[in-house]
Amino acid sequence: TGLWNLSAYESKLDNCSNYFDNLFIDLLFGLFHSPTISKRIKDVIVEIFAKVSLNDDICATMSNSINITNFFGIMKSFIDNPHFQAISLATLWSLAFAKNIHQREIYEAKGIEFILELSKKYPNDKQLHTQCCGVLWNISIEDDIRLFITSKQGIPYALQAMRNFPKSSLQAAASGLIRNLIYDHPANLDFVLQTNSIKLVFLAMKNYTDNSQLHDQASRAIHNFIHASETRCNHIAKYNPIETFATTLKTLGKRRQAMLGLTGLITNVIQKQVFRVKMVDQNYINLLVAQQQHLFSENQIEANVSYTLNGLQTF
Repeated sequence: TGLWNLSAYESKLDNCSNYFDNLFIDLLFGLFHSPTISKRIKDVIVEIFAKVSLNDDICATMSNSINITNFFGIMKSFIDNPHFQAISLATLWSLAFAKNIHQREIYEAKGIEFILELSKKYPNDKQLHTQCCGVLWNISIEDDIRLFITSKQGIPYALQAMRNFPKSSLQAAASGLIRNLIYDHPANLDFVLQTNSIKLVFLAMKNYTDNSQLHDQASRAIHNFIHASETRCNHIAKYNPIETFATTLKTLGKRRQAMLGLTGLITNVIQKQVFRVKMVDQNYINLLVAQQQHLFSENQIEANVSYTLNGLQTF
């Protein structure tokens, strides 16, 4: 319980990360997997895992110790405890982000099927669905895993989660999952187009103006949606994209993460004349010139901004 209280203060984790060494992490995992340890203690341990895995150094140590298959085995023994499932998924979300190997381990342990079963068992649990979307987003990098998630109705699930839970962290994770699943996948792209579902991504950008991660992933999802398609590019015009992107430039222009996705998207939409006209009307030249003061030594952002400015100034 003392460790649990300590891990609640993220600022203190940096100072105590050296205590969470391989030996101690192995001890915690040993207790976690022990059949003689009470569920109450395991509940406390998984709370610790979820919190300390947010620290990069501790997460790297955990990556060396965790057995993903055994971890899912413990989760299944707590199947009637949605909070336990949510915080366990939070740990897997961090681990899948830290090491690519865990993405495949989750897939091979039939974690995708289990995660989607949880989403059906607890249809109204916002915390659990946020973590479900987060894990699926982080593991949907490789082609075969993306295709498998698609075969399990991953796109309809992500879109329904966005409709059901107006929460910025879920909207960010679901946008990231959609971004990955529609990448170079004609059937998923057509589904999003035919159901007018890209509007959910635009709504998320409009409703949560202060979440950098959401705007980065939403921008990348829209970029993948309109890429190499005149039809889909025309489709987004109904959602006032230029006005939406201008708002993001104004409110998140100093945040590197948000600008990585957005400036890349803008280099795509500027290709259409109707959007270029609106960008001039929305004073994009001044917005982007101001953005050049906050490029964070990021070559990709600088290249995107320069490309767009050149297109507008010669228009």
